[in-house]
Amino acid sequence: AGNSNEDNDSVDNYPSNYDVDNVIAVAASDRNDNLASFSNIGKQTVHLAAPGVDILSCQPGNNYQYLSGTSMATPHVSGVLGLVLAQYPGMTYREAMTRVLGGVDSKSEFKNTTSSGGRLNANNALSDSPKVAFVTRLENTDNSSNPYQVEAEAIDEGTVSAVKLKYNVSGGALQEVEMTHTEGAKYGAAIPAQALNSNVAYFVEAVDNDGNSGTSAEFSFEVKEGGGGGGICGSLVFSGSSNNNQGWFFLANMLVLISLIWLIGRRNRLAHVRSKK
Repeated sequence: AGNSNEDNDSVDNYPSNYDVDNVIAVAASDRNDNLASFSNIGKQTVHLAAPGVDILSCQPGNNYQYLSGTSMATPHVSGVLGLVLAQYPGMTYREAMTRVLGGVDSKSEFKNTTSSGGRLNANNALSDSPKVAFVTRLENTDNSSNPYQVEAEAIDEGTVSAVKLKYNVSGGALQEVEMTHTEGAKYGAAIPAQALNSNVAYFVEAVDNDGNSGTSAEFSFEVKEGGGGGGICGSLVFSGSSNNNQGWFFLANMLVLISLIWLIGRRNRLAHVRSKK
């Protein structure tokens, strides 16, 4: 996602901000599940957080050193994606991404700083429960007359039998709307329009044919006057067919990513040494 302590929703960072379906943008977290002080964020544009502070890494000269950055966080996500594709070899890259993003540990620190609202969890990504990801993050709005559209993607190693949009208004009773399957793993539904000065909390739940369920993190928005309308570091790019994600595509991308991280780190260290001379 980048190391400039900026909001990528407002200030573009590339390649993490490319609006394509094969990019995962990664923020950096520390050992206490706090956002790293340097990490870029983005409720709409940064997907999840992963460990990126004081990570033991290699350096030229057959040595090791502790480094921090979203370039330290991103390889953790790459590794988990590799595990997912090893366990589910027929999976498309988009499905693998949904597993990883749908398996995060929800953390308040990342609810408004990433789109998934959580930190990477390898075990969850590999579990056989349904996964929900890419849930629409609704912003505060002054719209009190039209419904609020929510989309999500849901997958399972078996069959997804139902996907529901669940919400409550200003702490009231939990309500639900059956989401309609649109295409692929995508589902859509709408929260009915609410009166001004309402706070709407919502999440998406998927159920499979065995009765197992999985949910997204819970998100929220306000309906109020003036509410508005409804670097190389820290991003992971997939290539290949979304219908047949071959392992060598993944391996090639990992090799490119690792080489790029090493070259950039070496360039920065050399520049730092020269600046001291």
